[in-house]
Amino acid sequence: KLVEAGRGHRLRGMDSHPAVASLRIPGAEIARGDLTKPGCLPAAAFDRVFCLDVLEHIESLAEPLGSIREALRPGGLLVITAPTESLFHKACRFVLKGTFSDAEGPAAGRHFHRASTLAAAVSSAGFLRLEARSLPLAGPLALIRVMSFRREG
Repeated sequence: KLVEAGRGHRLRGMDSHPAVASLRIPGAEIARGDLTKPGCLPAAAFDRVFCLDVLEHIESLAEPLGSIREALRPGGLLVITAPTESLFHKACRFVLKGTFSDAEGPAAGRHFHRASTLAAAVSSAGFLRLEARSLPLAGPLALIRVMSFRREG
């Protein structure tokens, strides 16, 4: 199974890519949307929001983080992943994609933010950081950070 919602839970997904409208995942609602546009998410509709490999690609985070905060119920959980953009991260990109650039090569997408700047932006947008873990290893061999935050207020 790709996804499974527990009893009493609904799964909803959103992406800006045009092909997302044709995705059919049993038990999930998938829609095309843009986090940078006001009103893209319903207010106080979610207990949890996951932004996996999303926020680093958005230059200005004020609108997306505001939309996510509004969409989460008080005390709701936000989980994000973000690239470290460390020297090891860039070396892996070169080995796998043949370029050090995040804007060129296969599956390219410019990174405006790294894990450290995203953590600061999310915290300043009314979220309390709960936990952060590096993958696959900690320290200089970290490629991504998985971070969780609780909506305050």
